[in-house]
Amino acid sequence: PPFEGMPPGMGGAIIVEVIPGSPAEQAGLAVGDLITAIDRTPIDARHPLSDVIGQYEPGDRITIHFWRADEEAAVRAVLAENPENRGTAYLGVYFEPADAP
Repeated sequence: PPFEGMPPGMGGAIIVEVIPGSPAEQAGLAVGDLITAIDRTPIDARHPLSDVIGQYEPGDRITIHFWRADEEAAVRAVLAENPENRGTAYLGVYFEPADAP
């Protein structure tokens, strides 16, 4: 796994960029954080982050579970409207899948 102490088999989405002013930035997410779940949905090959966020509406409140510096944490965020795709939810991160072996 990418982080010490992570359970084996846990995947997620590693943040490679946080958009300034986005819900992700307002929630305190940072480059290098590994998002492991949104609410109760695990982020993995079957549940990519973009698909999971896509099931929500702009204005929805979510809990983002993530790993940072070998610790699990969670933050709340209110999704915005995607500036490039009106009517769809937007967290404001660019990410790469990090599927565990």
